[in-house]
Amino acid sequence: MQEEFRKFINQSRIKSCLEHNKQVAYDLLSSHGDTENLIFFSMLMQDYPRVIRHHIQQDDYTAALEVLKKQDGDSVCYDLKYALRLCSENQKNQSAVQIYSAMGLYEEAVDLALIVDIDQAKIYADKPEYDDVFKKKLWLKIARHVVEQKQDIGKAMELLRECSLLKIEDILPFFQDFVTIDHFKDAICDSLQEYNKHIEELKAAMKEATESAEVVRAEIHDIRNRYGTINALEKCAICAYPLVTRSFYYFPCTHVFHSDCLIEQVKDFMKDRQRSKVEDLQAKLASVTQATGNKAQTQAIKEELDNLVATECLYCGDAMIRSLDEPFIPPKDFEKMLESWK
Repeated sequence: MQEEFRKFINQSRIKSCLEHNKQVAYDLLSSHGDTENLIFFSMLMQDYPRVIRHHIQQDDYTAALEVLKKQDGDSVCYDLKYALRLCSENQKNQSAVQIYSAMGLYEEAVDLALIVDIDQAKIYADKPEYDDVFKKKLWLKIARHVVEQKQDIGKAMELLRECSLLKIEDILPFFQDFVTIDHFKDAICDSLQEYNKHIEELKAAMKEATESAEVVRAEIHDIRNRYGTINALEKCAICAYPLVTRSFYYFPCTHVFHSDCLIEQVKDFMKDRQRSKVEDLQAKLASVTQATGNKAQTQAIKEELDNLVATECLYCGDAMIRSLDEPFIPPKDFEKMLESWK
C-alpha cells in the first residue's frame, strides 16, 4: 500500500496539485504520525530544510549531510564563517580551502592549498577569471612555493606552460644563485622568441601609424589648398543679402554665410561657457583691429574664433541634427509669445 501511495503522489498531475497545497499534506501526514512518508513527501517537494531539521532532531547527522549532498553546490546552506572556524580548529584543511573559495578569498585558499596539495592550489589560482593581475599573483605564490620549499626546478618550468601569464623573468628571482642557466635554457629561448615576436608586432603597428599619419597630413594639405567658385550674385543662406558685401564663410557642402550671421546663429546652439568665449574673442578682435591693426594677432584671434564657430556647416552639421527634438519656441520665451499673440 505504501508503494502504491508513493507512486500515486509521484504522478506529475498529483505532484503539481500537491505543490500548491503542501501544508495541508504535511498536516495530514503529521496527524497520522506517518514520519516515513512525511520525509518522503518533503524530499519530493524539495523541502530540504524540513528534512534536515528532522534528521538533526533525531541526531542523525549523517542523513542530514546526505540530504545536503543532493542540493546544488552553488547554494550555501550553512554559515561559512562558522564552518571555517570549525575546520580550522579541527585541522580540516581541505574543507577549509573549499570554504575560502566559496567566500571568494582565493589568496587564502591558495595559501592553504599549498600545504595540502599543489594541484588543488592551481585550481583555485585560476578562479579569478577576469582579473589577470590577481591571477598572476596567485600563480607566483605557487611558483615561489615550488622553488623555495620543494626545490623542484622541473615543476617550476612546468608552471610556465600551465599559466600563460607567467614568464621566465617572473620566477628567476626565486632561484638560488648557484642554479645554472642550463635548467632555463629552453624557457629563456622561448621567452626571447616571444619578445622578438612582440617587437615585430610593435614595428608593424608603428609603420601602420606612420603611414596613416602621412595620409592625414596629405589630406590636411589638400583641404588647406581646396577652393570653390562663388557666383557674384550669391546670397547669405541666413539673411539672404548679397554674400560679397562683407566677410563670409564658404563650406565644402556649398552653403555660404556672412561671418556675423553665422556667429549669431551658432551661439544659440552653444553652451554658456562656449558662448562667453566667442563673445570675448569678438570683443578682443574688434579692439585689436581698431587699436593696433596687428595682422599676426588679428589672424590668431580669427583662427581661434573659426575653430569655435566654423568647424562644421550650420545646416549640415551635428548642431542641426541635435536641434531636431528642441521646441521651435524656447520654454523661457513661451509666455511672452502667448502675450504677443493675444
